[in-house]
Amino acid sequence: MQSRVAVITTVRDDDFFLNKWVEYYGGFFGKEALYVINHGNQAAVREIAAGCNLFPIPDKDTSNFNIRRWRTQNGLLSALRQW
Repeated sequence: MQSRVAVITTVRDDDFFLNKWVEYYGGFFGKEALYVINHGNQAAVREIAAGCNLFPIPDKDTSNFNIRRWRTQNGLLSALRQW
């Protein structure tokens, strides 16, 4: 059965809390409902979030990062709501 829930986060250098996030929300909705924006495409994030939907973004330019992060999350959410 396909989930009608999407849980989205952006992460970088925070393996401890990502692990807790995946355990908590994955337990409620299943990992297939989790969307992780991987800032810097870190290997540890890919490992912890295995089974989740991963979106790597580069870490080269961090100017206006919060604005860009919110736009990315909102764009992903808008795209998911269409389906």
